[in-house]
Amino acid sequence: MAIQILSDLHLEAPKAYDVFEIEPKAPHLALLGDIGNVVAHKDDFLGFLTRQLQRFRTVMLVPGNHEAYHSSWPETLSVLHAFENDSRARNDSSLGEFVLLDRRVLRLPDSDIVVLGCSLFSYVPPESRMAVSMGMNDFFLTDGWDVDAHNETHRRDLSWLNAQVADLERSGVNKIIMLSHWSPTMDARAIDPKHAGSRVTSAFSTDALQLRLCC
Repeated sequence: MAIQILSDLHLEAPKAYDVFEIEPKAPHLALLGDIGNVVAHKDDFLGFLTRQLQRFRTVMLVPGNHEAYHSSWPETLSVLHAFENDSRARNDSSLGEFVLLDRRVLRLPDSDIVVLGCSLFSYVPPESRMAVSMGMNDFFLTDGWDVDAHNETHRRDLSWLNAQVADLERSGVNKIIMLSHWSPTMDARAIDPKHAGSRVTSAFSTDALQLRLCC
């Protein structure tokens, strides 16, 4: 079993949905967010996903912040859920399976590995609220989105993830892969040194282990 992982392709600027090629290195592809704009570039975005379904057995997508740009989160997720349902309804053996990892449990075919997928929005503490709110395009280019909504979704994702891990452990599952867009660690090894100490670091990553009990 092998999963090919890609993220932050940013095919929206300049638009490159129709020219960017992914050479398969594994049967399962995980796209971990910021692939492009789902609603604003709907046909291009979904066309890109369809081409990957022609190459991979499974295509998993974790929504990132740029997926919702120039629209809203409800609109974005609605389009992706509809695409997932339509893909399944086609029953086309020439296409792989599309799986939207929005708080989703997936048992990979022919393996004993369970994938837990969610965006895992970061947690923005009070002392960083102003810098993040004013310094991130997320809150200007996503309709109806602010730091409060961001933090509430973080709590939802983290609570779901903790509950799923606990349930799997109780059932004897010991091979778990967690896929997210926002980074679950603030370890120095996971941060580009030039961004160390940035006032907006909390918009990109969270020490999920430290927050496990408090959020």
